[in-house]
Amino acid sequence: RANGGRFALAAAVQPTEGTAKLDAVLEGMGRGLDRELTDEEESRIDDVIEELEDANPFPEPLNSKDGKEMVDGDWRLVYTNSSTTRFAKGFSGAHVVLPQGRSADIRQTVDLVFSEITIFEDLKCFPGQTMTAMATGKVEIKDGEKYAWDPETWKLGPMTNGASGNRVIRSFCNGEITYLDDTYRIDRG
Repeated sequence: RANGGRFALAAAVQPTEGTAKLDAVLEGMGRGLDRELTDEEESRIDDVIEELEDANPFPEPLNSKDGKEMVDGDWRLVYTNSSTTRFAKGFSGAHVVLPQGRSADIRQTVDLVFSEITIFEDLKCFPGQTMTAMATGKVEIKDGEKYAWDPETWKLGPMTNGASGNRVIRSFCNGEITYLDDTYRIDRG
């Protein structure tokens, strides 16, 4: 198994029987971002994710048209164990600029036809106010499971910067899809 952060992303469809166990174990875990998880909680989540990976119904999805079509689309982060993402309290690291900002939702749009990935993070800034951070860049398929994302721009409200210097965003740049079905995509990075 690869080391590094693990991301469980969910599509906007009903869960399958095989992922119902993951839904149950993730309930109340706050995406791994909202509170510190106990070792026991982490272990339970890891066990369920490894079971799913072992039974992956769609290995090497990036080698086929059907697999690429399943990866294409909109995904939502439902769990991460990435220490970088956890430390930054989200994908953008915007809490450095907005100390009271908290990640409310992290979404990813994958478009393999145009070789592009965009990640959006909705931030709760102040009571009743939200702001969206966004990074866009090209994606390159490395093999049947692995991809590399090269984020070009990072936007937060009216600010636009080059993304290459953002260490938090860089943690999303290399991924390996270890599980894929109509409901979940599990990436290791």
